[in-house]
Amino acid sequence: MKKPNVSQLYEKFVGIVEKPLLTNLLVLLVLTVLVIALSLHYYIEDYYNFVGQVLAEAHGMLFDVAIYGLLIYYLNENGQTRLRGADV
Repeated sequence: MKKPNVSQLYEKFVGIVEKPLLTNLLVLLVLTVLVIALSLHYYIEDYYNFVGQVLAEAHGMLFDVAIYGLLIYYLNENGQTRLRGADV
């Protein structure tokens, strides 16, 4: 088997980075494995307390998503309004 050189590895890296969905999926998979590996001990030892803490964080995450979603929507609408005003 032929050993890949640096330029081939760089081309593969750039190919992955230029695809945002693939990059997002790879980062999600790596972080999921990392989080599960770090929290597995707590999950096994104290299941009910662990699940309670996860649910509390899930509620906080829903709140964050709602607030950030409204902020992004507002900024997008504000930007669209300014662009339409500049086109006139």
